[in-house]
This record gives sequence, C-alpha cells and structure tokens, in this order.
Amino acid sequence: MVESESGRERQPTFARVAVAITVMAVASIGWPGAAASAPNSAERVSPGSPFGSVVAYPQLAVDHRGDVTAVWQQSLGSGPTVIEASQRSAGGRHWTSAQQISSSGQLQDGQPADGGFPAIAESARGAAVVVWEDNGEIAAAQRTQAFGAWSRPTRISPPAVDPEPPRVVLISAESALAIWTGQMASGNSVVQIASLDLATGRWTTPTTIETSRVLLTGAGLAASTTGRVVAVWKRAIGGSVLGSGVGRSEVLAAVGSSSSRLWHRITRLGQETDLSAQIDASTEASQPQVGVGRNGAAVVVWQAGAATDVRIAVATLGARSREWRRERPLGGSGALYPVLGVGVTATTVAWQSSTGAIWTCSRPTVETAWLPVRRMTSGSSSASGPVIATGADGATVVAWTQKDGTVRAVGHAAGSTNTWPPVTTVARGGAAMPAVVVSEDRSADVVWVHSARPVGPHGSLASMAIEQGTVAVPVCLGR
Repeated sequence: MVESESGRERQPTFARVAVAITVMAVASIGWPGAAASAPNSAERVSPGSPFGSVVAYPQLAVDHRGDVTAVWQQSLGSGPTVIEASQRSAGGRHWTSAQQISSSGQLQDGQPADGGFPAIAESARGAAVVVWEDNGEIAAAQRTQAFGAWSRPTRISPPAVDPEPPRVVLISAESALAIWTGQMASGNSVVQIASLDLATGRWTTPTTIETSRVLLTGAGLAASTTGRVVAVWKRAIGGSVLGSGVGRSEVLAAVGSSSSRLWHRITRLGQETDLSAQIDASTEASQPQVGVGRNGAAVVVWQAGAATDVRIAVATLGARSREWRRERPLGGSGALYPVLGVGVTATTVAWQSSTGAIWTCSRPTVETAWLPVRRMTSGSSSASGPVIATGADGATVVAWTQKDGTVRAVGHAAGSTNTWPPVTTVARGGAAMPAVVVSEDRSADVVWVHSARPVGPHGSLASMAIEQGTVAVPVCLGR
C-alpha cells in the first residue's frame, strides 16, 4: 500500500508554534463493493490537553486487513512536543487510547526531547515503523504486529548531523528504510539512509548517498516488491532558501536495492522552481515526489519552469532500464505542490494551481500515456495543500483544504482511473493539514487537523468516518 504523501517540505526555520487548540479528525470513504467502514459513532478515548497545545502533521498507514494506524505531533502545553499514535481495527468502532511513542525527557545526546514531523510505514501484517525529527536527531520506534507494543525510541542519525524531517518505507515484511537530509558542523549537507531489521529492532549505521557544500533538502523514498528502491532529493543551485525571490534546485535521484547498501550513480532529473510565496518562513516549500510500481518502474514529479510558467515536470525509469526519461510537463501555468500516488492500475498526480484550483492527471501504469487533465474543484475555490493515497490495486483518494477551513476529498475505484465522482465535504470550518490512506478493501481514511472551541480547557484529536459519502460523527483520538 502507499501512504499519504504531501508535496510540501518543512523549511529549515519552520517553527512548531501554536496559538490555538486544535483537534484532528479521520474519515473513511468507501466505493461500491467495498467492505463496511467504521461504524458512525462517537467516542472520547483520552484526556484533553491544556490551552495552547497543538496537534499537527498527522499521518496514516494501514495493513492488509484494514487496521489503520494514526500518528501525529502533539505539544504538551509548555512542555515538549511529542509523537503519539492510535489504532483502529478494520471495521472497528473504537480507536485505542493515544500512546506517546517518543521521549519526553532527554535524548541520547543529553538534549531535551522535542519530537515533530512524523512519518510512518506499515507492512501488510501490521508491523509498523515511525520516524521523526527530535531536536536535531532522527528518532524511530517500531512495533512487530498490529496493536503490538511500540519499542523505545532510538536515535538513528549520527550525532554530527542536524537533520531535516525524515521519510520511511517498508522494503519487505522484515525490513524498512529511512531517509533524511541534514547539515554537518563543517557546513556540508548530506543525504543519508539507514535500514531497520524488524525482527531484531536494529538500525544500520547510516549510508551517505551524497555530500555537498550547497543545501540538500526534500528527500523522498519509494520501493517496489521486486526490491528496487528509488531515493530523490534536491540540491540548491540559486535564489533564496528563505525570503523573497525565486529559488532553484536540481532534482536528483539514486537507485538501489533492498538486498544491498550500494546505490547507483546519482542522476540529475532537472531543475525545480520554488516561487517566492513558497520559500517564505511562514510557508512550506515544494519537494520532489517519487513512486515505484509493483514491477519496479519508477516516476518522479516536481514543479519546474520559468517563474511565470511553472508546470509539473515528470521523469520515468522503466522497470528494466537504468536511464531516466523526461516527459512532457503536466498542467497549465502556475501548477504547484504536486503529489503522487502509484498503484497497479493507476498512477495519479494531483496539484494545486496558483489560482486556487485542484487538478489531477492519471495513467493506468507508471509507463503508459497520460490521460486528460481533470479539474477537481469548481469556481474560485481557493483550495490548497493537496494530498494523495493510492491503494495497491489503484484505488485513489485526493484530499485538500479550502480557504474557508473546509476539507474536501474525492476518490476513484481501481479500474476507473480517470473517472472521478462528485467531491465530498469531509469537514467544515477550521480544518487543515489533511492526510489520507487507502485500504485493500478500497475504503479510505482521511485525517486532518481541526481548530476547536472545546468545552472547558481541553483540546482533542478526533476521527470521523465517511461511508458512501455520508459523514459520521467525530471520534476523539488524542488529547
């Protein structure tokens, strides 16, 4: 399965600061013939947090049975920011109580813990790995089965590297890979990867794929069941990282395998363009997106072009090829924040336009021709922040936020690659930062952060279900 991916990356100086209480909610979407989703009922499963706390950066993952795991970043009032998790069984009514999986004391280097920006990957059998940034370290925790106990958090990055938020993928039922970029005390930037043996819980010493005197950011990772692993990142080549002006970066890729720590030569795929509005400290920059099909064919998308004509660039690597192929750009002028989902019967790219519309473009497989571009929103929608998830069979869901704080979602079943039903409104008012995952039964869960005006000094984290387009009552997930 393919987890939710956002086309944005945290800026180096992006602060985890909150001025309001927030909640998080999850929705489940089903297509005809799908198994039943979670019942429409409400449940509070953990105590609230003091005013000033904040929930952020939720992520979802699912196993082959449909058991869903949610992780998120949770501040504890004036204390540290921690990573918490909850799980719901397939078709189940209740989420487990929120469990803190990061440290709230001191890290291995003696620094106070302050976890954020989690990423999760889950195997078909329910084993799961969560990685996150923790006050200048990359930390990780894992479990070996669904509803199993989480391990103690472990630092997996070298102490000499100040890392950016990581990504993680399962490359088999027994192992996982995590990737991150970071800055060393020498001033060099690095791209590093470490692997986990789920049976022993041991991480390898990180392998450095690239070292550069210029800034490296935006690392991503994808893997196939054939063992091919593709890493992408970007290298700054001009403009501002933060501040006014247009930023330009080279998009780079390296190919490896699940059975070896060796990586093939780094390939320059093309230039990425970040507009001034995307490289401000108050926003998040775009990053390249990578997906790998079941047969090992890979695709990378990113935003590129002149500042007045940014479109979605595409590069494809055939299943048996070692040479990347550039394709014609997708979308019209002003195409931003692309996200990518890859399944057996569908490869879909979604993006937002500079005018506030959400667009998609799909093709049956990684290597086939693109179908016509489709607009998901209507009128002057002021939409932003698209996210996407594609199930193993190609069932796909795209979700986004409207300017008025509404979260909307739309999905298509496997085999109907370019046929999209009407858009569903998932949440109204104060909602943002959605994430999404698709189960093997073709149901999908959408999660988002929601501003709340709670009764008493408590915020909460909530789950919401959508069954055949019917929105259920919120269910609290966390504090």
